Parts: sequence; structure tokens; C-alpha cells
Amino acid sequence: MAFWGRDCDQIDDIAHHYAQTVIPKSVRTNALERILWHQSQGDIIVVVSASLDIYLRPWCKTLKIELICNELERNNGKFTGATVLDDCCKDEKSRRIIEQYNLDDYNRIYAYGDTTEDLSMLEIADEKYMNWKKQLNT
Repeated sequence: MAFWGRDCDQIDDIAHHYAQTVIPKSVRTNALERILWHQSQGDIIVVVSASLDIYLRPWCKTLKIELICNELERNNGKFTGATVLDDCCKDEKSRRIIEQYNLDDYNRIYAYGDTTEDLSMLEIADEKYMNWKKQLNT
């Protein structure tokens, strides 16, 4: 019941501030370097996360990267406490990727994960990394 009944504008302001001040300090240097490398290659970069859109969206926007994550439901300027879709974890991550992107349109799919919730997403990639270690294709 995240932010149930809270004013959307007020929470959005707080989340935007968080995205500008806290997230950049929390992002691993190697992760940011990899994002910049993919951008230099002309790749489409998508953050796929079980975290919330209210703070991830502004952070992704500053880096010009796309986002798939949990989106909080809004109604009449208030948060309902629910998410719009199913929790973006485990198989839901790969399902949403496949739903939003035709993977056949891309020469190579990279995926990076750091928890067991990412395993399904890694399975649809050509090149996969778990905790920054390249995984063999199975």
C-alpha cells in the first residue's frame, strides 16, 4: 500500500529530489560506466526494476534511458496504494521486456542482474551478467 492517500504532486517532488541527490550517489561506478559505454555504441538501454517509477523515472530521464518498473496507481491526484501492473520481478521482468520490445529487432541483447529475481530476464539475453560476472549461455 505504497503512499496510499498521499498527494501525488507532493510525493513526486520528494521523489524527484531523491532521484537527483540520492540515486546518483548510490549507482555503482562500473554500472554507470557500462551505461555510458552502451550509449556510445548507440544501444537502447532499459532499466528493468521492481522498484518504483516515482523516483526511477526522473533518474532514467536525466540519463536518457528507458524504464520498466513498478508504477504506482494514481486516482484524482492521490496514490491508491496499488501498482498499475503485477510486481515487476522474476518472470514479470522478462514478460514486460518481450511485450514492449521485439527482441528480433536487435543484433545483441545484454542483461545485467544482481538477484535471483533477475534470472528470467537474463535467460532472454544473448550476453548476460550476474553480479558483473559474465554468464555462459545455456
